[in-house]
Amino acid sequence: FGACPTGGPFTQGSTQSVTITANDNGSGLDEDTSILTRSVDTTNIGNTSVTFTAKDNVENSRTTTCTYDVDYNWTGFFQPIDNKDPNTGNFIINKAKLGSTVPVKFSLGGNQGLEIFEAGYPKVSAAVNCAPSASTDALEEYATANVSSLKYDSTANQYIYNWKTDPKYTVGTCRQLIVKLADGTEHRATFSFFK
Repeated sequence: FGACPTGGPFTQGSTQSVTITANDNGSGLDEDTSILTRSVDTTNIGNTSVTFTAKDNVENSRTTTCTYDVDYNWTGFFQPIDNKDPNTGNFIINKAKLGSTVPVKFSLGGNQGLEIFEAGYPKVSAAVNCAPSASTDALEEYATANVSSLKYDSTANQYIYNWKTDPKYTVGTCRQLIVKLADGTEHRATFSFFK
């Protein structure tokens, strides 16, 4: 066998296949019975294995297993939160009122249950100076929840994490909301706060 074919991370629910190379310097490779192309099971997040089988023309066989990573189908934050500027790659600063509850909306391609966050997340970074050249956008929508909580909206096919911001954040500095998912991927949005 050659090296495991490169690939991934693959998106949960996507259709994927990988092909490995194999050869036999003796009787030759039996291409009809060898299994050198396999589909990748992307049903669940995490590691998934693919096993290949090579057979030669005198019935000798060998298998090898390759492992791939499957991640949630993350497509970015939805409004009212702005993602990175697609032209510059810089974070857009979302301006929010101190102590408000920000509806953090996103999709994972369907209802994945409520155990979607890595333990200890979402969390908020330490305060940093805001980049003076960064674009800013005031939030157009707030939630009414008094504590941070997560729910799934089946009508909109999206998650809503109601983030209760701390009224003690320093005005004029920036913080990042860090959303780390159970698949190990990390997603950030930048905020500054006003009274």
